[in-house]
Amino acid sequence: GAFLIGMAFEYLSVKNTLSTNRASMFRNFLYKITIVYLLFKIGFVGGSEVIGQSWKMIAVSGIIVVIAASFWTILVLLLLNRWSSFKPVAQIAIAAHFGSVSVGTFIAAMAFLDSRGVDVNQNVVIWLVLMELPAVLIGLWKLGIRMNAVISILKEEWSLAVLPISIVLGIFFGNAVPPNLNSII
Repeated sequence: GAFLIGMAFEYLSVKNTLSTNRASMFRNFLYKITIVYLLFKIGFVGGSEVIGQSWKMIAVSGIIVVIAASFWTILVLLLLNRWSSFKPVAQIAIAAHFGSVSVGTFIAAMAFLDSRGVDVNQNVVIWLVLMELPAVLIGLWKLGIRMNAVISILKEEWSLAVLPISIVLGIFFGNAVPPNLNSII
């Protein structure tokens, strides 16, 4: 539903029938609130699936996922460094892009597996969060950006901090809410 509303607003914007600043602010608000909800929902589903599972098993699989995502990012960076003529900043950006995970691709893969009857444990949603971090952190490290600079950016642009917080809160509440209430969200 939110996707169709967004398409409608984009169509109206292109047709110049909705060109006021107020409409633009409303479109941005609708877009941001949709993203926050989707990220919260992703975290919630993962968190609700973690209930009753061994934390040791979750930690081991999480560590494996972080190592794999780090390896992929570093491998792409090394290959680009060796065989491309891109500038170093472009190499880092490409490696971080390939090392990170697309939420859209992740959801499409889950839907594909579901359509084929492949049962996938929903705690893989937590892997989505974990796989994003190494690429971002390696990219920041290679660019020489310190964590205090990132924190000051997040203080100025609080909306950037809302996105990972939405996922973390979703995981927390998904783990804390009784299973019979999960369908509400």
